[in-house]
Order: sequence, then structure tokens, then C-alpha cells
Amino acid sequence: MITSNATFIEQQSPYYKLNESFCLNFEKFNAWSYVLHGKITTPKPWILEYKKSTFTSDRSLISLKNKNLFVSVIWKTQTTDTKTFSIRRKHSTDNIVGIFNSNFKCLENHKNYILNAKNQSKTIQEVIKTVHPLLVSNEVFQISQKNGILNIELRTDLHYFNIFNQLTKLNL
Repeated sequence: MITSNATFIEQQSPYYKLNESFCLNFEKFNAWSYVLHGKITTPKPWILEYKKSTFTSDRSLISLKNKNLFVSVIWKTQTTDTKTFSIRRKHSTDNIVGIFNSNFKCLENHKNYILNAKNQSKTIQEVIKTVHPLLVSNEVFQISQKNGILNIELRTDLHYFNIFNQLTKLNL
């Protein structure tokens, strides 16, 4: 059974209602935040984490127009591929770093992202193809693999279970 840690006043908030509907089958939430942890075991184990935090001052309780929102989605799984790589959003200094590091280059067809890898493995190609809509929408924060653990981190308040389901079907 889900348990809310919200006060009575928070439960009257429209944000509370939105968080409640998303968290119905998960963990604790209130009007300002939620953290969800889950594990899918079929066809192979995946760990899921969803976070949302709204940072406001007391004054913004009167006017909710100004708020700072942090959202994060993390999907993790063990892979058979032991190669190390990372894909992340491009920074302003990346052009300089790319001059000195030949493994560091713009991700093909996604110029807002940097790929840091010695070579493109099958895992990289399959993951990029699967999360392509999220790369286009710039919702991917980082994709990395180290020591056989694939970690996909998004910055979105949408769940994208359809894309996650496609990832679980990949032979990683």
C-alpha cells in the first residue's frame, strides 16, 4: 500500500494529485516530490528510479508560477558487453577536448550529444536506435556503460514505458 508523507494542506494541491496518480503503485510522495524505485526481472533484471522535486520558497505557495523543477529517470541493467562508453549532452568546452581525445566526438545524427568511446559496439548502436526519440527531444541526460552496467539517465517527468519496454527486449 502506498503511503503519502504529505500534510493535509499539501494534499489539497493540484501537484499532489498529479504525483498521487503517477505514484499509485509505487512509494512515498507529497505535493512537492516523489522518489520511486523499482525492479523488473523479466526478461532480465532492470532497476528503475524516478525522481521529481519542486523547489519553491514560502512566497511561491501563493503564486506557483515560479518554481524550480528537478526530474530524473534512471534505468540500469547488467550487460554482456564489457566496453566502456558514455553519451552525454554537449558542453561548450567539448570542441577543445575533442582536439586532444580521439575517442571524444559528436554523436552521429545527434549534434547536441557527445560520444566518448574507443569504438561503437553493438550495445551503443542498439541503445542509440532505441532511445532515438529521447535524443531528438533532448531528454537524455547521459547514457553510460562501465564494468558491464548500462546506465540510462533522462531529464523528463514522463515515464516512457514504451521505450523502456523496447530496451528490455534488446539482447544486451
